[in-house]
Amino acid sequence: MNIKNKNIEYMLLGQIGAYCEQVNTGAKLCAQLIIKNEYLAIARDVIKKETCKSLCFDGSHDFKVVFIYKYNFAKFIIYELAKRSEKKKPDAFEIWVTGKMFGYSDYEISKYLKKHGYLQKN
Repeated sequence: MNIKNKNIEYMLLGQIGAYCEQVNTGAKLCAQLIIKNEYLAIARDVIKKETCKSLCFDGSHDFKVVFIYKYNFAKFIIYELAKRSEKKKPDAFEIWVTGKMFGYSDYEISKYLKKHGYLQKN
């Protein structure tokens, strides 16, 4: 492997380590990253070593969308949101659930919802 690929691998390992720490400490229910297919095996190995789980979905071209989570109930929510996202623009409930899963505060989610016209601006 050349130096460029090694640097990408190290950056990926650092990002996965940080996301797993956030999931393991309860800062967020899940994390998401987009990686090239060639790094998927490495990513899954690191996630497993960090005592987390992963779900992978096809992304564009030769990329995968990888969700990192710890609790089994999160898997159900990830699948449900993925299924809904294929159908239409997300509604306020789906945005709120997604925000909570990724560790955003209620206040920040409500700001986003207001800014994008999902809630009345009072």
